[in-house]
Amino acid sequence: MPGTNVFVLGVAVQSGKGAPATAPQFLTAARSRDLMPNPERGRLEETGTGRDGGERETTLIGLGGSVEIYLRPTIAGLMMYGLLGANATVGTGPEPATAPYTHTATAADDQPWLTFFPYWGDTLFERYMDCKVTAGTIAGSAGQSMTGNFTVGGLDYEKLAAKPAGGELDTGAVIRVPGVTYTVEAAVNNAITEFSMQIDAAQNLQQTTKITNSFMEPGLRTVQMTYSQVFEDLGPYEKANYGGPGGTQPSQVIHRNAWQGAFVDAENTPRLTLDVPNLAYMTSPLPVNANGEIAIYQITAEADPVTAGSIVSSEIVNGTASYAPAA
Repeated sequence: MPGTNVFVLGVAVQSGKGAPATAPQFLTAARSRDLMPNPERGRLEETGTGRDGGERETTLIGLGGSVEIYLRPTIAGLMMYGLLGANATVGTGPEPATAPYTHTATAADDQPWLTFFPYWGDTLFERYMDCKVTAGTIAGSAGQSMTGNFTVGGLDYEKLAAKPAGGELDTGAVIRVPGVTYTVEAAVNNAITEFSMQIDAAQNLQQTTKITNSFMEPGLRTVQMTYSQVFEDLGPYEKANYGGPGGTQPSQVIHRNAWQGAFVDAENTPRLTLDVPNLAYMTSPLPVNANGEIAIYQITAEADPVTAGSIVSSEIVNGTASYAPAA
């Protein structure tokens, strides 16, 4: 049997619902995954001649779960496209439309259909069809590599007799926190120690005439942010409780500002920029404890809609020319 660490995940963009890819376009290693078939089974509720309950039945053959990966430029660009829904690519090389390419993912009304190919060693090859990324958490902390935890829902799956040809494992340099430039309210902020951005695309699955789900439709999207910041002044506390820096009276005003993180990879090459143009401060408590530790704010915030543009965007630079649907 293969070791539990012998696992890769393939991904391909579909041209639409009901048109699963036959082979992966990209492959990635994983930190963890529970993305897999999830059959739901229950018991018939009826009387009988004895104390034992009714027989078992399958009520839904479901598919879903999450996969956590280190963010490398190629796979990160695809997954952010899958999470947000729209992607624009521009070649920024010395010649027009040549590498490196900048992929800007923005929030759209819906998201692309994807096919996933989980491979467990040379023992199990599967194909998960008609999938969407339903949520994602992008996180990073001081000194560490960036991670993305993506939740996926799907409509159907099958076991393959052999591994399909196609797909190249993304072995690019990992995107890191060391070297990041955080910008808050148009000013560089060097006091942030860690952050987590949670994007819930709220895709809703619905079963109808089949034993599997038949529909996956978008619901209310939310973007939440939590980050830790070393205490330097009362600004974050005043923003959350007094309407803004320097405030002295309780205020109904919700303080909002732009937040950006520009990250480099392990080779110090600019790779990923996350933008939230209208971030509303929710809480920013002052820490107190008996141990005399360094004071660090635990700030929570939520993205509000913008008049023009995207509520959140991701800009990734890599050597991939396109995330077009698989042939």
